[in-house]
Amino acid sequence: MDKPPIENTLAVNNSKLGFFVDASAQAINWAIDHSNAYNNATNYSPADAHVTNSLSIDPQLGTCKVWIPDASPMKRAGKNGADIGANILYRYQDGVLTTQPLWDPVTGQFPCGAIVPGVNDLPGQSCFDVHQRLHVNTNGCPFPAGYGQSATRPTLTVSATTIAPGGTVTATWSGVSSPTVTDWVGVYSAGADDRTFTAWAYTSSCTTIAGAPAKASGACPLPLPTTLGTYELRLFAHDGYTKLATSPSITVTLASLRGDLNGDGQRNLSDVRLLIYMLLGQQAKTPAADLTGDGAVTLADVQALIRLIVGIP
Repeated sequence: MDKPPIENTLAVNNSKLGFFVDASAQAINWAIDHSNAYNNATNYSPADAHVTNSLSIDPQLGTCKVWIPDASPMKRAGKNGADIGANILYRYQDGVLTTQPLWDPVTGQFPCGAIVPGVNDLPGQSCFDVHQRLHVNTNGCPFPAGYGQSATRPTLTVSATTIAPGGTVTATWSGVSSPTVTDWVGVYSAGADDRTFTAWAYTSSCTTIAGAPAKASGACPLPLPTTLGTYELRLFAHDGYTKLATSPSITVTLASLRGDLNGDGQRNLSDVRLLIYMLLGQQAKTPAADLTGDGAVTLADVQALIRLIVGIP
């Protein structure tokens, strides 16, 4: 009886056997071809004429666990120029290998689906960080050259790049291939450490309490500081500091359009509403709201803003 040969297979670092064919099965016409067994107690058993074109050399995998790294001697060393060893990089659909990346080309994350707190959000035990345990694009094992180049990279844009102190900017993101309900956007001084944000919100809810569903794209308003300076927004994955995208710079300045309290580049009823909220104590007062320059925010500022909108001196 003939059996299909074992081809392009790698067996390393086993405490007993690499490749083993039991004596009771040796009557079968078996074969091991274009394979590699290294640093096993016994590499091939039996090591006879059934083993052809095979090796016993260090595959130089480094820290890689789920694909053959570019520098490995196993690259294109197999039959018909294939790699010796598995490359778990692309998705199967209906039993057919596709060209769609299995791992997120930016973060390395596996598409695990919704995160359920207390069920599948346990570090070191759950799907959401399995890529870290398998050294996917981390811990010294970068993706093979060109992996996911055709994949969409996440983007993060803002509604205004110049804004008054304490104004609000809308963050708009898209292209998150494996979104979670705990992806989040933070407000940062330019050059600040990722952990020193001035404000933040989950993309699933636009608040600091995660909502549902996870959003590959969307928009959330975020408050800018009252301190003049240059700021930016940063988009992160799953309650951590894996950065997905950074926005263009935002300048907080008093030179913004007078009366544009929400920083959208216009003076309109939205600014009047925001100013009334400030008067009612439902919104923090900002220096830009003092349109009369008397050092306080009063009804006179509302009147001044309305005159600016309708064009009355």
